[in-house]
Amino acid sequence: MGLVISTVNMKGGVGKTTLTVNLATCLAKNHNKRVLVVDLDTQISGTLSLMQPQAFAKARKGRRTLSRLIDKVIKPSYRSRLTIEDIIQTDNCNIKGLDLLPGDIELYDEYVVSDLLHKQSVQEGEVEFSKVWSR
Repeated sequence: MGLVISTVNMKGGVGKTTLTVNLATCLAKNHNKRVLVVDLDTQISGTLSLMQPQAFAKARKGRRTLSRLIDKVIKPSYRSRLTIEDIIQTDNCNIKGLDLLPGDIELYDEYVVSDLLHKQSVQEGEVEFSKVWSR
């Protein structure tokens, strides 16, 4: 079974990306662990730390970033045959086992996505809520 380590803090500039990249690199390189870094930050510093700029540009042009997976979920009209396995970039920095699900500056649109999902869940929740309280 895998282990999930999250680096989360609402405050910026506290070292989340630095910690994540260095911890992932250390686990893969020094401890032979398979590591998947999922870059959810709109600044994509983790992605740019682990991928060469040319490789990122190619991945983005080929629509092989995390934002495309999100698009598949929230936009019924978005058609893509890409799977998560297609998007994961393997052996980053020439380190075996250091894999990355690259972020994208388009994740900035997550605010819109978040708002949309929130509205949907509230609408669904209101229906469920009124059912509960109608009893």
